[in-house]
Amino acid sequence: MANAKAIILTDEDFEYLQSLTRQRTIQAQVVERAKILIYKAQGDANQTIADRLDININTVKLCLNKYKSGGVQEAIFDRQRKGRPV
Repeated sequence: MANAKAIILTDEDFEYLQSLTRQRTIQAQVVERAKILIYKAQGDANQTIADRLDININTVKLCLNKYKSGGVQEAIFDRQRKGRPV
């Protein structure tokens, strides 16, 4: 399957993502994105990741596309948006 191709994470990135998943005070969205990257690095298919995390497959694809275009930080954290702060 084309979606089952694993991504390559450095040891440093993998440890960083693991540490994010263990933090209790971080946003759930950040933990979810970190888990997506970890599971993909282990070679899981996109649908398998979506099922495991109980999320939509499009969320998995969006996170992976952000990773491919900008790396771990781009995939994990949202960019600052224009306009009035929340």
